[in-house]
Amino acid sequence: MKSLEKYNIPSFDCPVDYSRLHKEELGHVSNSYDNSHLSNKFLNLSHKSCKKVFKNYLKNNNIKVDWKKINKCLEEVKDATHALKKKYKRERPKFHLKDFDSHYKNIEDMGSYSFPSGHTTTAHFIAELVGKSFPDHAHSLKDIARLIGQSRIENGVHYPTDVWAGQLLGETFANYFDVEINKQDKKQKKKFDSIDKKDEKSFCKKLRGLSKKYYPKLNEKDRIENYCEDMAQFIELSNEIENYDVDKCFKACLNFFLGYPISYCSDDEYILSHLRMLVASNKASNKDCIENYCSIHALIGDRVLESGTSGSLRIKNGKSTSGNAYAKPSNIVNYCNQLEDCSNPFAKHILYEWIHPFPDGNGRSGRIILAKDLNYNFKKCVQFCGNNYIDRIENFIQKYKSLENIFE
Repeated sequence: MKSLEKYNIPSFDCPVDYSRLHKEELGHVSNSYDNSHLSNKFLNLSHKSCKKVFKNYLKNNNIKVDWKKINKCLEEVKDATHALKKKYKRERPKFHLKDFDSHYKNIEDMGSYSFPSGHTTTAHFIAELVGKSFPDHAHSLKDIARLIGQSRIENGVHYPTDVWAGQLLGETFANYFDVEINKQDKKQKKKFDSIDKKDEKSFCKKLRGLSKKYYPKLNEKDRIENYCEDMAQFIELSNEIENYDVDKCFKACLNFFLGYPISYCSDDEYILSHLRMLVASNKASNKDCIENYCSIHALIGDRVLESGTSGSLRIKNGKSTSGNAYAKPSNIVNYCNQLEDCSNPFAKHILYEWIHPFPDGNGRSGRIILAKDLNYNFKKCVQFCGNNYIDRIENFIQKYKSLENIFE
């Protein structure tokens, strides 16, 4: 068991053959095998290579990872998993099912013991490892891992407890590996930006300095609380405009001020998305250009979008609520780059909203850009985005009728 010595592997109570639990699980496997819910295509693909399932997802979402580094980690994971299989020596479901009905003999012989599920361990390990580098996709990656685990049961090669143990192992192993698997070329990095702890600390330091500027007469405690309250009101209002209710914003902002990583500041993804975009806006240059806008929008996260993906530009025509057309997709880049010539941050914000660079999240990312332009004076942002905010935008659009009247 040398491959297990370096890991603090949790102990398992592997079900005993012919026990009550074993009989229940055997019935579950036979029922799942006879009445599978997953498609044959997925069952076959996940059976042959669960890595291929993840590779397809990553390719479809334009995510590049260093598979050489992942595979190197997987070698140790597989060694440890096989060591556990030899330790528990649980026979596969087919060993018991083949005597009940001849069609169970069609279940593939795997050539290894059943507990824990190696495919499931690998799937959850990959999901956790990749999810660390691409947190906006962590939820989807976990869903894929769960489906792979279910496929092991529907393929008749594993019991539910094999899958459960595999999930726990995969997630546990992922915590032992701190490896950078993000593989982005320069072009992609511009479009899909990211932030790290250094960026968060830099922005936190900036906000502390601004709190002194905006509340110079208050002591440090009151100054920070007042500024955090302004920031919290901004985040609450920005979400409220889009009909998303959030609470505990003040606590999240205070946590950020105290130096907590963004992921620890709140459980609400809508709050976290604003904090991430604020950090990204501070990291971006002061130049108004499509690259900066994409780098900010990329941090909004797919989970808070109703259409499109974070950082991806709109490719379809669209209209505002008043019926006026947004920028044609072919004009988005050009118009966004021309916003550099607009010195009024409020007018620029309205124009950004009207250009509508992304399928969704334009209002929220636009308000983040407005906050940056106002040097993170959140009180001014709230004043502008409060009462009559939508009317201001619509009145501006009605006045100029068409973006071509401004940019052409």
